[in-house]
Amino acid sequence: MTDNLSFPERLYASGIIDLVSVIPPGAKLTPSSKIPQAQVGKVPGKRLPNGLFVGYDWRKAVTTAEDVHSWMTSAEPANVGARADRFPGVDIDVTDPDLAQIIENEAQAYFGLAPVRTGKPPKRLLMYQTNNP
Repeated sequence: MTDNLSFPERLYASGIIDLVSVIPPGAKLTPSSKIPQAQVGKVPGKRLPNGLFVGYDWRKAVTTAEDVHSWMTSAEPANVGARADRFPGVDIDVTDPDLAQIIENEAQAYFGLAPVRTGKPPKRLLMYQTNNP
């Protein structure tokens, strides 16, 4: 039963298994980390037993259902993202609503329909899926 699962766990259970742990905003990094603080909340990383976060080689990692569960149930849960090499996106990073809509229309005419994630409108991201990284 998937009713008790978090959204990332439901994604994994549905077959979207190419997920990565993402360092949550405001998380503390290990002192040896080379990740710029400005990238916290945007880059792959895992929580260590000491509570600090560290980057990891997400390109080689094989995510399991247990990984996703632990990411979501730790004291400071990670964010979860889809691997960009399997889920490329068209990032429409413009603030003009008309131009953003033109770009979305052109992208969908060329690549096809896609789920749309909106952050600060009219900025948006169209996410696609590929078997060829």
